[in-house]
Amino acid sequence: MIALKRDATGIWVSPGHDIWFEAKECSECSGTGEVEFDVPRPHNFNRDVGYIDTETGTCENCDGLGAIQKDDDDE
Repeated sequence: MIALKRDATGIWVSPGHDIWFEAKECSECSGTGEVEFDVPRPHNFNRDVGYIDTETGTCENCDGLGAIQKDDDDE
């Protein structure tokens, strides 16, 4: 299980076994862990035109944590 910790020194993510890596806020969800995406709704017997609806789901970039591990080239 992946764990996330935010403290005065920054954001930290752990894959387990008490090992922590420095992390940064996810750019896809802005740290919330959820993203809004478009869902096309086609026309049907009750509606004569289709439309684009929106739904909220778990961010796939950070798996809903709101943070991702920093790379070596991140400052």
